[in-house]
Parts: sequence; structure tokens; C-alpha cells
Amino acid sequence: MTQMPAGDVPGMGRRQFMNLLTFGSVTGVALGALYPVVNYFIPPRAAGSGGGTSAKDELGNAVTARSSRGRPTTPFNSAETFGRLK
Repeated sequence: MTQMPAGDVPGMGRRQFMNLLTFGSVTGVALGALYPVVNYFIPPRAAGSGGGTSAKDELGNAVTARSSRGRPTTPFNSAETFGRLK
């Protein structure tokens, strides 16, 4: 292996600049790869005031558990439908 002459050795400023570019690009790729992984383990924030909507019937009245008891919501819940299938 041959040695380089003393005049062909890059200066310290150029070496530091190349080290900075290398470190910056490796750091950018590493952070870009780790961001989704870290973001996956952070729990979502709670919404302000529930964020949901209340159930309404066809007339626009609020549906409650008490008001929906006793009347079937689909034809398959009624006894007549099951009686006809037998």
C-alpha cells in the first residue's frame, strides 16, 4: 500500500465538515425511523367533552335504554318473525 504525500491530506476544516454532513444525515435517518415507533407507544390525548353524538330516533328525540325497551328495533327481534320461521 502506498502512502499519500503530505500535501494531499485534506485539511482539518474539510474533515470536520465531512464529519458534520455524515453525522447530520445519519441522525436525520435515525430520527425519521424512530419517530413512528415512539409515536406508537404514546397514548392518544383524551378528547375535550366526550366527542360523541347522542342517538336520536326518527323524530329527533333522544333514545335512552328505558325508551327502547319493549319495542323491537329490527324485525328479527320480534316474536312474530320467529313464529313464522317455525
